Amino acid sequence: MEKPELLENIVETLKKEGFEVALSRIQCSFDVVARRNLIVLIIKALVNLDTFSEEHAWDLKILSKALKATPLVVGIKTKLGPIGNSTVYSRHNINCISLDTLVDLFVEGNPPLVYADRGGFFVEVDGNLIKEEREKRGMSIGHLAEVIGVSKSSIYEFENLEKRISVDSVLKIEKELDIGITKPIYIIKVGGKEESEIIHESPVEAARSDLEKTVFGDLSNKGFEVFPTKRTPFNALLKEREILITGISNTKTYIFEKKAEIVASISDITEKDAMFVVDAKKVKESIKGVPILTQKEIKSSKDVEDILELVHERKPDNKRQN
Repeated sequence: MEKPELLENIVETLKKEGFEVALSRIQCSFDVVARRNLIVLIIKALVNLDTFSEEHAWDLKILSKALKATPLVVGIKTKLGPIGNSTVYSRHNINCISLDTLVDLFVEGNPPLVYADRGGFFVEVDGNLIKEEREKRGMSIGHLAEVIGVSKSSIYEFENLEKRISVDSVLKIEKELDIGITKPIYIIKVGGKEESEIIHESPVEAARSDLEKTVFGDLSNKGFEVFPTKRTPFNALLKEREILITGISNTKTYIFEKKAEIVASISDITEKDAMFVVDAKKVKESIKGVPILTQKEIKSSKDVEDILELVHERKPDNKRQN
């Protein structure tokens, strides 16, 4: 399966389960933003998980924290072979799963059970249940340790500490005690508040152009926290009381309209306002429903409230109401 088919299957699965879906139709750190009620997903689709870069992960972490979303990579294989079903892998501290696991999670309602980590496959277990069933059978720690092939201290840790255990050991314990002890892995974040702190670079130092540097500096001076992104259809997330998705563009750039369309759909799904800041002297008030402000207007604004008022005034829905 190649990426276009993988992406099509991801979108089809989510839509069938009632998600609103926005696609990033340009190469960037994510491919899908989806929402169903309080669940927001930011997904990168990859054939090979090992191609997921630190730059991709940086953006997913910024976006997920600011937008109260769950970042996920959905892939097909690693350099070692196909991705296992019901298994959670990790790349740069982002959870990665297979398409089948995504389907199991949202269609069947079955969360994954296994962690893939260095040294093999592991699960989290209900230690209290192990201890309860062992004692119910009058079985000593030493006896269970001997049957499983581990030390007595390992059994003590299984029962009393939150520790991941190899799948092989868990299968032996479950067979000996005749119970299921594996805990499901809940990888989906549901609603909640934005993180109190979003780790990010200095906006001016992170700027990739003179225009970005100027606009980031002006927005910071007006009172916004600026969280630059590296490879997204927009350039930053702004935070004051709420999150503002912000693109910065030269209006002569051919991809400007395409980016605006993507930003508009993400803004709609996440229910976050958006704007584009451009370097032109005079432009139309919005593009694809996204308000446009000029660099000069940002610089001449008194504060955050001035800028937010301009954004509000230029939203097409508000203009129709007025």
